[in-house]
Amino acid sequence: MLLLEAASGEPGLLRIAFLVNAIVKDVAEDAHEDEVKFAKLIEALEVVLLYVDSPPSAPLQAIQDILSTAPVGPGRGSSQVSFASVCASLQKTVDQFQLADGATDEVD
Repeated sequence: MLLLEAASGEPGLLRIAFLVNAIVKDVAEDAHEDEVKFAKLIEALEVVLLYVDSPPSAPLQAIQDILSTAPVGPGRGSSQVSFASVCASLQKTVDQFQLADGATDEVD
């Protein structure tokens, strides 16, 4: 939900924020363990995106495409993509980002 607020002026981020929100809301408390873990990963992705310094449009589009095919959320049922393949694709894409200074500092 944090990304939704921060992305108001960034169209690429805004689309991702809506997908993140939809995926997290789609996973019910009594969902399968893989779905719950995936939703937590997507929430972590949201935090990472908050700290990306000037995100390039190509990786943002890639994340949007990946999330659109996720086994939960708006893309549910439209493909036979596994959680593992979605997570691997997200990792490759996130590795392209440059985090803002201080993003990895520990908080006391």
